[in-house]
Amino acid sequence: MSFPGGVCGTIENFAVQLRSRFASAIRRSIPLTMVLLQLLFSFHFISFSFRFLVLQSRAHELSMMKAI
Repeated sequence: MSFPGGVCGTIENFAVQLRSRFASAIRRSIPLTMVLLQLLFSFHFISFSFRFLVLQSRAHELSMMKAI
């Protein structure tokens, strides 16, 4: 089944516009994505450090109790 030239041209134009809009949306969202990833990793690092400090203080308390 063949389409008239106008229909194919309209579909091609629509596809090109959609592709360019999608590409510009991706370019705009990349910095936001990077910021969100950095925040996520820094949050995980802070929570890991806090857990490590808590475990270290508990281990210190246990060693002090054993010394008594």
